[in-house]
Amino acid sequence: MKITLTTILLFLAAHFSFAQDTITKTDGEKIEGKVIEITSSTIKYTRKSQPDGPIRNIELTEIQLIEYADGTKERFVQVESKPSNETVIVESIPSNMINRVRRPGPDLIPSDKDRILQSGMFVDLMAGYANYSGSNSFFNQNFGGVQLRLGNKWYFGKGEKYRPGIQATWIRFGVFSNSISPSDISKGYFSVLNLGFTNAIKFKENRGLEVNLNAGPTILEPPIPTEQSGEFGLLYSLEVKYRLGRLALGIDATRVEEQVGSGIGIGRALSMISLSAGFKF
Repeated sequence: MKITLTTILLFLAAHFSFAQDTITKTDGEKIEGKVIEITSSTIKYTRKSQPDGPIRNIELTEIQLIEYADGTKERFVQVESKPSNETVIVESIPSNMINRVRRPGPDLIPSDKDRILQSGMFVDLMAGYANYSGSNSFFNQNFGGVQLRLGNKWYFGKGEKYRPGIQATWIRFGVFSNSISPSDISKGYFSVLNLGFTNAIKFKENRGLEVNLNAGPTILEPPIPTEQSGEFGLLYSLEVKYRLGRLALGIDATRVEEQVGSGIGIGRALSMISLSAGFKF
């Protein structure tokens, strides 16, 4: 009798020591091993044939059922809702207990929009130096001033690190003065519908670089009323921006060729170098 009891105990001990968890995937494949940890997005486990490691990972979305060595079962299902697809974990503990639902943690919630590669509206405030010069070497004036611009960017492709696009600056204007008094503002320009190219380069999450080239029609003199009428011209600019999420910090080189006489590039020109700070929405 003692020998029989001892044999039964040894058998049970051996059974539980070799009992394994069984992971059933959505494609029907079964994996025997030991479940180490369940996170909000993955399951960490070791295989039966490698009980001492390595520790492997598998996505929750690939799992249908886990049957633990103690008989407990845990089922994973995909639930579709109108706003989005959502993964819920249904833990089926022995039949005498009520099923409970555990919703995914922050890891399964879609991240915020890609602020570097997404299309959107932008607004920039610029401040810097301007030089107003003419074909006559004696005609040369220096100013300091501020500028504002508002527009949109549209990027193309599905690249994760680089996307080209088109930029439209709907409105851009600036005012300049050679003194610190606002009443001494003596130069200004007003430009609409500048079109050109934009390029976005992503370094890492919410960090990147923009290189933009734009051109458009301009009126030089307004919005500051003067005795002289405004002259039409062409504005073209090259800018480089460092992006920190929505925030953009950059440097802009702009030149306005004033149309005098028979064509653009003959006569007067306003050259500007500015630092910019802005947002993309």
